[in-house]
Amino acid sequence: HMEASSLLQEALDLIQDNASTEIDTCSIALAASYSNYFSGKWEYAADNATKAMACEDQYEEALMMRGRSQHLAGDYQRAKQDFDVYIESHDVEYAGYLRRALSSAQQGNYETAILDIETAITMNPEQLISYNILAETASDAGYRERAAETCLRALDIEPEDPYCNRLLARNYRNAGNNDLASSRPEMDKRL
Repeated sequence: HMEASSLLQEALDLIQDNASTEIDTCSIALAASYSNYFSGKWEYAADNATKAMACEDQYEEALMMRGRSQHLAGDYQRAKQDFDVYIESHDVEYAGYLRRALSSAQQGNYETAILDIETAITMNPEQLISYNILAETASDAGYRERAAETCLRALDIEPEDPYCNRLLARNYRNAGNNDLASSRPEMDKRL
């Protein structure tokens, strides 16, 4: 919210300071995109981000905002396309791969998602969320053993990780092994 507020203030300052000169429409569009994004108006956020992409100095940030907005709006294919463009042209941190993986998984492209998540893990092997996302994606794809192995790796990092403990319990219960299921700490019986 802080970033959006400062961008909105910058846009308001531009409007006040440039009454007789050209206003930086890209900055205003990007500020509007952030405002829409944080208000849950993701289609509008994506539209405004597209407008902001017209200016070279706003392009990268606007591209990621559009991808995030499209993802939240349920347009996973377009979101993935934006994340593809961004990743191909940048030295991307692990979070960029996770974003693209989530969009791929939402489209049912589990293999592509798994590859991106594995890349994220390679880039930052101590980031627990990457293992959780990999375990969930593998489970959704029907790779229950892989999901369990991934959770065990996550539990090496954080033994009390409630997400992986619940996923392991669910997988054990689905396999008919209630003894192992009940051995998981903080097991959620509703799963």
